[in-house]
Amino acid sequence: MARLNALGLSLVAILALACEPPPTEELLAITFGAGAKAPPVELDVDCEDGGCMGLVELEVQLTFETHEYSTIEAMVKIVQYRVDYHVGAPYDDLEVPYFSGNTSVALAIGDTTSFNIVVAGDTQREFLRPRIGERQAEGRATLTLAGYDHNDELVMPAADFDIFFDDYFSGVY
Repeated sequence: MARLNALGLSLVAILALACEPPPTEELLAITFGAGAKAPPVELDVDCEDGGCMGLVELEVQLTFETHEYSTIEAMVKIVQYRVDYHVGAPYDDLEVPYFSGNTSVALAIGDTTSFNIVVAGDTQREFLRPRIGERQAEGRATLTLAGYDHNDELVMPAADFDIFFDDYFSGVY
């Protein structure tokens, strides 16, 4: 009888775990917009010739997917983001400083929202300018969003996008 009770309790525990929603971060999906603010991002590294016309922005679309065991109160609040860069050959040994910023995006389960982020600043341009000169460099960047869910748990979804570094105003390749 004791074995039967232990088996019954084990089955209840397994069923209870099977009815839990996945972690919130697994229900978050990042995609990128279309048009002028879509990848590949073109980052002008030589602003001295007037090529930098403001900050380079990227349109981000964040979806909080539904799950059959999620509660209606499920929410996510994104408060910061970070962009890390990997420059391709022959510059793949460069460790470009990351870019970070603040944002304020709230999202309920089942919703999708779009917002723009700045993907680089003067620090990244000043780092790359003397290293790549007047040559184009291709790369990948990783966007990591950071925030909290309705259970006050940290969420950090991430996605990659293409990025090109060049002197776009003069068109030098």
